[in-house]
Order: sequence, then structure tokens, then C-alpha cells
Amino acid sequence: MTTRIGRRSALRAMSVTGVGLLAVTPEAAAAPAAAPAYIDRDDPRYDELTTGVNQRWVARPEYIAVPRTTEEVVAAVQRAVDEHRTLSVRSGGHCLADHVFNDSVTAVVDMSAMTRVSYDAQRGAFGVEAGALLLNVYDELYKSWGVTIPGGFCYSVGIGGHVCGGGFGLLSRRDGLTVDHLYGVEIVVVGPDRVARAVLATREPGDPLRDLWWGNTGGGGGNFGVITRYWFRSPGVRGPAPRNQLVNPPEKVLVSAVPVPWAALNEERFVRLLRNVGRWYEANSAVDSPYTALSGSVTLTHASSGALTLLTQIDAGVTDAKALLNDYLRALLDGVADASIITPPKLFPWLRATRFLSTGSAIGNNPAVRSDNHAAYHLRGHTDEQAAIIYGALTSDEIHNHHAMVVINPVGGRVGAVGPGDTAVAQRGAIMKVLYQSLWTDPADDAANIAWATRLFRAVYADTGNVPVPNDRTDGCYINYPDTGAADPDANLSGIPWHELYHKGNYARLQYVKSVWDPHDIFHHPQSIRLP
Repeated sequence: MTTRIGRRSALRAMSVTGVGLLAVTPEAAAAPAAAPAYIDRDDPRYDELTTGVNQRWVARPEYIAVPRTTEEVVAAVQRAVDEHRTLSVRSGGHCLADHVFNDSVTAVVDMSAMTRVSYDAQRGAFGVEAGALLLNVYDELYKSWGVTIPGGFCYSVGIGGHVCGGGFGLLSRRDGLTVDHLYGVEIVVVGPDRVARAVLATREPGDPLRDLWWGNTGGGGGNFGVITRYWFRSPGVRGPAPRNQLVNPPEKVLVSAVPVPWAALNEERFVRLLRNVGRWYEANSAVDSPYTALSGSVTLTHASSGALTLLTQIDAGVTDAKALLNDYLRALLDGVADASIITPPKLFPWLRATRFLSTGSAIGNNPAVRSDNHAAYHLRGHTDEQAAIIYGALTSDEIHNHHAMVVINPVGGRVGAVGPGDTAVAQRGAIMKVLYQSLWTDPADDAANIAWATRLFRAVYADTGNVPVPNDRTDGCYINYPDTGAADPDANLSGIPWHELYHKGNYARLQYVKSVWDPHDIFHHPQSIRLP
């Protein structure tokens, strides 16, 4: 359990120097005073920088600041504060809701020019600037030092928002969440005096800023300040060499993609598939399970796509890796389809597989993509009744969209080795994460796709007020898949507030962190931490 530092101690720490807590990096200390690039509405770059990956969300701010150093971030934040701007922050632009781009935003800090990945021998930690995209981070960490972080497998997600929401990916069952390896956070905050400062908060027990580090280990983006750099070092490191300071990924992995034809499915077989998925995850999600080396997704696309997909990756170096993979696939397909549809897995070096899996989605890479998204954590699999509801939606003539889907990812394993209060991620006991999603490109299709995804999500959790309330089967929602419907009283009929779904018992402490480090609520959006 982390130790809460008193408000006075934190505020005293903020006043150590006139402009900030400390010179957070040698390069920042040496940098001359400078202003970031400011892009206004007359600039040809403006349209590119006022929307994210989801083209449903667009803003018309007065300007976008594009800093290249921490000092420039401080200058950009100070200008927004002095001008009383409504400020938002963009990293990779993958926010699924309108938290970054909406009508109220009048200034954006775009972190995409800050992408450096480095190693600090004095700290024994790897520094990653907040604008770096995940695939570039994996490339640099692995090629330069032979290490990685257990982050997501969508290549263009920016690390700035990904990590502070917890961070989850294909190595998480083996190595935990990304925040389980987070040593420190360099962040620009605005104190009671309305002055912007860069501070460094670490997980060190005696750090007076430790609560600020904790708040950024799952509290979500846009809450406390502008994160400029993350510092990564795994707990219990094995020696001074850089290679020993962080996760070593598998040398090689086996990758399997098994299509299950819709033509071979009926409702009974589909329900059996989801029953198999839930039971397998329930039985194989322990911290010491031999299946922590295995991860992937069960992607249940609309029947118009022709087939569902079981995508699986396993560390090829574990004992009996092929047998473990085959047993897993046979368990999921039992009573659903003949095992003959299982094709031999492909053997790849880990980084090559990561690059292939993260860049392979045509719709995900489409610059016109629009989406609607709803998510849930599960402690147990879907009920047969819920599975039947999903089957009905996926076989409905309401839409004919190959990219309307339900995606199930296994959690469990080492994710559960950390207590629910040790970081801000409260859902440490979940066995799977479920995303109800539709993606499309034509704005004329907005209404049909939004209605389809929304109705499906609410119908699956209708017995608990249209949302996955924390109980003996479900465990709330993943903050990196934000859904503004959770705060809509016409949608969420559970009586459970949206923040309980995302943060559970950690919300009061997150509010405390907010009160200390953002007392004027400079950093806010529709689902940010509220001041107490």
C-alpha cells in the first residue's frame, strides 16, 4: 500500500525552487528559454492537429501549442492559465471519447514532437517522452537495450495517455501492467499560485510527491497536469546493467490466427464458444498459471465479416509452448467447431510479431475512421443469456458492418500480483476485458453504428442498470476506454456513479491528489477527477 504524504509536505516540495521542484533532466536544465510553436486557425497544419484518430471528435481551439522540451510545455501551460483558456492535451490522439477534442476546448498542448527514448545511468531508468508512439518505444527500447514495457498492441497509441490509464498489452499476463514498471513521472502542474512548474514524482517511499506518481498509475489522462516524460524501471531489478532494469521480452513468439466461419455457427454454438472462453479464463488466470505466457484476443465480428477470429500469442521459449497453445485453442473450440480449423502457428522474433500485429488493421489505419466504444471488466465469463444477446446483435440486419464487433482480451496472470490500492488501477482481479465497438468511415453511418454499439452494451448489462457494476461477475470499466454514457443518468440506471465504475475505492484518494496538484481544476474534461 502506498503512503499518503500530507498536503503541506507536497506544497513545501513545490516551493523548493522558484520555477519548479528540480531540474528534471540534464537536457532540460541546459535548454535555453523558449516558447513552443503555436499553430492558429490560419496555419495549414491546423486541421491535422485539431482531431484525433476518431474522426467523430473535432475541436476549434484558438491555437495548438507544439512543444519540444519540458520548458516549452511549462510556457504553453502558463500561457493558457494566464489567458484563462480551456486546455486539453494530446499525445497520440487515440482517446475514444471527446475528452481532448470538443467544443469547449480553446487551447491544445500537442505532445507529438516530444518522442525521445533514453537511458539515465544515474537513475537506472529509461526515460520516454510523452509524445512517443508505442511501436517507436518498443523499437528503441528493444534495439538499443533489449528491454520493453508491457504496453498495448496498437502501434500509433501515444504513450502519454496510455500509461497514466494503466497500460495493458500482450505481455501483461506475464509481466503485469505498464504502470507496474513505472518509476517516475515528469509532469507540468499548476499550483495554488497559478504558476506552472515541472516536477518529478517517483514511487520512492520517502518521496513527498509520491501521491502524484500514484495518481498517474491508473487515474487516467488529463487530470493533474501535462505529463512530459515517464521513467521506467521494474521493481526488484537484478543489477546495474540497463538490460536488467526493465522487462526482457520473449526472444521468439508463436502467433496463431484461427478464423471460425460464421457459416459453421448457430446460436447454440456461439453461446458455447463464449461459455468456453469464460471458463478457460476463469481457470487459467492465476498469477502462477503456466498460461501467463499466453495472451491475445477473441474478436467477434459481425456476421457480415464471414468469420470470427481467435488471435493468440505465446512465448515460444516456455516449456511445451506449442502444446499449451493447442490445448487452449481446442478448449475454446470444444463443441463449437472441428479442431481441424486450427492451423500451425507461425514463429516470429518478438519485435517482428509486435510490429505485424500492431499495424495489421486496415480499418484502424484508415484516416477517416469513426468509432463508438463501450467496455467492461469481467471477473467471470458472460452468462448464456448475455452470450445470446451478443449473438443476436452480431447476426442482426440492423447494420452490415464487418467492423462492428465485440473484442475479448484476457487479463489475469501477473496483473493480479499487485494490490488494487498499490497503483490507481483498482480492477486487479479481473480475468478479461471486453470491448463493444463499431468502426466506420462515412459520417452518414454515424447514427446506425452508434445505436448498434450502445444498444448492445446496455442490453448485455441490463440486469445491472446498463453498465458492468462491480459485483461477483463484472468489475466496472477501463479508464483508457472512456465512455461518457457512464455519467449519463438516462444511460446508466445502476445508481453507481461513473467514477465508481472506473476507479472503485481509489476515487477518494485520486480526489485528494487532484486537490493538492490541480487545486484550480486547470486540467479537466467530461470524466476527469473532480475536486472534492
